[in-house]
Order: sequence, then C-alpha cells, then structure tokens
Amino acid sequence: MLSMYPLPSLLRRLCNALLTISLCIVADGAHSAGESGLRLMSPQAHSLGVSAIAIDGRAELVATGGSDQRILLWHLPSARQWRSLAGHGAAITNLAFSPDGSLLASGDEQGGVRVWRIADGASLCQWKNSDLSYASLPYPQAAVSVGWVGHDEVWSVGDRGYARQWSLAECAETSRIALHSGAVRGSLRDRDGWILAAPDAVLRLNAQGIMQWRIPIDSDPLRLIRRTGGGAVSLSDGRVLEFDRQGRLDRTSSIQFDGGHNLSIAALSDGWVRWSSKFGHNNRFLRCHF
Repeated sequence: MLSMYPLPSLLRRLCNALLTISLCIVADGAHSAGESGLRLMSPQAHSLGVSAIAIDGRAELVATGGSDQRILLWHLPSARQWRSLAGHGAAITNLAFSPDGSLLASGDEQGGVRVWRIADGASLCQWKNSDLSYASLPYPQAAVSVGWVGHDEVWSVGDRGYARQWSLAECAETSRIALHSGAVRGSLRDRDGWILAAPDAVLRLNAQGIMQWRIPIDSDPLRLIRRTGGGAVSLSDGRVLEFDRQGRLDRTSSIQFDGGHNLSIAALSDGWVRWSSKFGHNNRFLRCHF
C-alpha cells in the first residue's frame, strides 16, 4: 500500500538525521532503556493535541486522533503524513486497526463510531453508542474503546460501561450488553470476555459480564493497552502497569515523555510508541524499548 510512495534517498537521510534520543526510565531500577523520537516532517499536525493513537500489525502505519476531530495516518518508517480523515463531530477518543490493517475503527467523545477504509479514506459505516437506560432520551456515551471481532464486526464500550457490536456487511447492530454500572475509562476484548479500567481498578469479566479478577490501582487510569499475553493500563502519574491473563502484575514502567501523560500510547512487541507534542510544535513519535 505504502510502497508506491517511496522516499527519495536524500529525504530518507534527512529523516534519519532528525532522530533524537531521550530517556525512558523503568521504575524497578533493574534496567533502563533508550527512547528514540522521530520528528514528523509535515506541518499539518493536529491543532488541538492528540488524544488517541493506534499502530498496525506491521508497525508501519500509525493513526492519530485529535481534539480537532481529525484522524491522521502516518507512515512511521519515513515520518510522513499519508492521509487525513474527517467526519467525526467530536474529539477522537480511540482508534483500532482491523486485523489485516485494511480498515480503521474510530470513536469520539459523543459516542460516534466510524469505520474507514485505509486505501482511499472512505467512511464505510457510522453508528452511535447510546446508553439505553435513559428510556425517554438515549444518552450518548463517550466511546472510550473500539475494537474488532474478526474482520467484519466492530465493538465499542462507552464511558458508562455499555457495549455494542455492529456488522460491517449491513452497518447494523448485532449485540449489546451492560458490562459495568460505574464509570469506565477503557476496555479490551478477547474470546474469553472483557477487561475494563474503572477509576480504582482493572476488572476482568467473562463473556456474560461476571467479574473474574480485580487489580486495584491507586492513580487515575487513562487507557487500557493490548499486549501479547495480557494487557497494560497507563496511569495519570506516568506509570504503565502490565498484567497477564490471570490478573498478575508483570512489570511497572515509569515512562516520562516530555512530562506528559501517557494517553496517546500504543504497544509494540518490545516497547511502546507515543505521540509527543509541546504547544503544537516539536511533533514526534517517541519509542521506548524494554
């Protein structure tokens, strides 16, 4: 897909020359890791900050969503902006590539959910995640998480724990479930059920919504992140707590990115990728290696 836009060798050398080195600190003191920042070449970055990030399975294409209601697609190896997607009516809250990387699901803070085709930027389906407990006037939930069931169904969980699932074939709803009665800051889904980030804990629920385990947390959760063998939760104090499928904490990292919170962060097999920006300038993707 992106091979039709090769960078000239001179531009490639200029991009590589812009690599900068900062520091990623692992809290347990056992080891530390280098973090590289790739400065972006395009001046058309988000105007109001980045609130969501996703990376495809090949670690080549990155999607960022902003408070400016736009989604930008970036070719990470070359640091080039590749496409801009517009259509949401509120700040972007979450992004997820389909398993084959050909589609992108996005959610916003008014409950809007969309699916985009990467090749041409077309919007294929759009829905609204509303809390139907408000019978007289369904109340929109912020779409704190979006994700995929195979290649042809999309799910979303709202900030009051209401989950919906839709089919791409008819752009129609296929299921819904109330997962949690309190606030939800993030969610993950797998074949066995759900993982939710509540204000004071990470919760594991089975497919019927029954709790299996609970991890207490002492800082406000910002985002749940999928990782091989489990997951991770980024906290407002700068920590990222990793856990396995049984709810056991695996590693605690303190990742300092320009003093910012780890809201726009995605996981790789050997570390993290995060968007960094100061006052709308110095836009970079920062990578922290374990």
